[in-house]
This record gives sequence, structure tokens and C-alpha cells, in this order.
Amino acid sequence: MVTYLWFIDNKRIVVVSFIIYLLSLTQKCYVQYPSNNDTSVGWALLVLGWIGLDYHCYVWLANPFLFVSWWFMFRGYFKSSIAMSLISICLMLSFLSYRLILVRVMPDIVYGRIVGYEAGYWLWVASAFVLIVGDLILVVRYYYLVSDK
Repeated sequence: MVTYLWFIDNKRIVVVSFIIYLLSLTQKCYVQYPSNNDTSVGWALLVLGWIGLDYHCYVWLANPFLFVSWWFMFRGYFKSSIAMSLISICLMLSFLSYRLILVRVMPDIVYGRIVGYEAGYWLWVASAFVLIVGDLILVVRYYYLVSDK
């Protein structure tokens, strides 16, 4: 009988991932030049990030995939949660390839250069990473228990 990692269950993993996500919303996510401190806070990016979809910046779509992944994990659909988490973390990490970020749309389009990444970004990625690791632990533990019978 397997007794290791008995304290890990799907609801705890979702709660830990969600808390990390909430922490990311309170932090700055990137450093840009010229500096515009108001738009790089996590909550502002969550609320306004969808605007980037019109300008071919699809990183914001990691949020809905992460939300769906939480729901799948909470309901116990671990394989579906792994798939959604992987899509989410790939979109999150794709932000590292961007050199410019949309700063302002009106009255004209202004881009800022990304010069660094702050704690908010890394916490955002960590929230998806915790979910993937938790999913994998639960899937392996489940199949290990099933194969013992």
C-alpha cells in the first residue's frame, strides 16, 4: 500500500495554485522602457490583457486555460487538467519571447520595450507549474494504486 504524499489531494493543489495566482495579481510582472508602472501590475494585466489579443499577443489566454484547469482538477479530471495546464504554461512562457509590450492604444498605438521580469510574472507561472506537478503526482499515485490491486 502506498502511503507517500498522502496529504496531497486535488482540492489542496487547487487552493495552493490559486493562492499563488492571487499573490501574482498583487505584484509587478515586468519592467518596461519607457517606464509605465501602472500597467505592469498583475491585476491590471488580468483586466486589460485581453486588449492584446487584437494585436496578436495571445499570452493572456493562459488565464482562461488556467481557470479551466483548476475546474478540471477540482472535479477530479486529472488528465484534462494536465492538458489545460500544459497549454496554459506554454502560453505563459511564450511571454519570454516578446520584446515589446503594448502600452497604450489611444490616441495612438504605443509599445514599450520589455527589459525585465518581476515577481508577479514568475508567481503566475508558478501557479500553473504547481498545478501540473500536482496533477502528475495524483495521476501517478492513482495508476500506481490501481496497478497494486
